[in-house]
Amino acid sequence: MSKEIIRRIATVYDSDLLIPFMEKCFRHTYAKYNTPENMDKYVCNQYNSEIIRKDLKDENQFFVLIENSTGII
Repeated sequence: MSKEIIRRIATVYDSDLLIPFMEKCFRHTYAKYNTPENMDKYVCNQYNSEIIRKDLKDENQFFVLIENSTGII
């Protein structure tokens, strides 16, 4: 297994890779402050392909991905 770390700017083609990672990070950070129902509602409304792709296409913002052979880290 390669230990090479890659840093790159995310593109719209990364949305399917980003969504589960973003949701996992959000839930890990905020679950203790919210009910499961509130978490599910927020995640459903914020971490969907349409919204993430719109953000990735926005020229006024960018997302930096850090990856290794196992995926986003």
